[in-house]
Amino acid sequence: MKKVLIIEASSRKGFSHEVAVQMKDEMSKKASVELIELRDYDITRCKGCCACFSVGSSSCPLKDDDVRLILDKLEWSDGVIFVVPNYSLSVPGILKDLFDRLAYVFHRPRLFGRVCLPVIVQGVYGGKKVAKYINEAMGFWGMKEVKGVVASGGIYPKVGLKDEIKVKNSKAIMRALEQFTKALHNEKPVQPSLFKFMIFRMTRSSMKYFDEALEPDRRYYEAKGWLDSDYYYDVEINPIKKIIGKFFDLMVKRMAHSNH
Repeated sequence: MKKVLIIEASSRKGFSHEVAVQMKDEMSKKASVELIELRDYDITRCKGCCACFSVGSSSCPLKDDDVRLILDKLEWSDGVIFVVPNYSLSVPGILKDLFDRLAYVFHRPRLFGRVCLPVIVQGVYGGKKVAKYINEAMGFWGMKEVKGVVASGGIYPKVGLKDEIKVKNSKAIMRALEQFTKALHNEKPVQPSLFKFMIFRMTRSSMKYFDEALEPDRRYYEAKGWLDSDYYYDVEINPIKKIIGKFFDLMVKRMAHSNH
């Protein structure tokens, strides 16, 4: 049975919680589901010291809070649903704090094969951009992205939604869950876009040829076997992309030598 983590990121128990519970009830019919509410966790704001980048994540001065526990849950899952209210055209501070504290995962991605679905709860406008941001961030962490869904209508916290809005939101959520479930059971590795493929090849070549490369990143890439692989995971790369990859490898190598 697939394992699904639902992360509800509202600062209070309101419309977002109702949506999260609805999704948990639906997904529990077909998967093992855990729902966590970030407001119940200790997530200390990042100090920007960069110790996780330059020394290693275990050197973070804030490592004794709940951030590592949440990362463990992300790694436990096969898919993650983010239920997120639209705060000022962006994610709530508590979710941004979590992303900032786990910024080293952008350097050392580890969520390959997992599926991400953003569900944005909003009053009026901007939810699609918020969903796109979450998917983009999780894509860099390795996840497969399912197009986000927006549940609109919750303008006033103490005023209930009209029945027609509830029905419209429920239909949109069910369609998104169908796509999420389909992606969850699709074992075929995702073909990387040219942009992601280029980023990988340039990054791994930098690890090999630049002395300035961060040592924790270099060790991570070496342990994963990425210093000599075509991509992060086994996937058929078409010949044109392979040629482009070799070009970027050579370009970075020449840049490194020219700096010496």
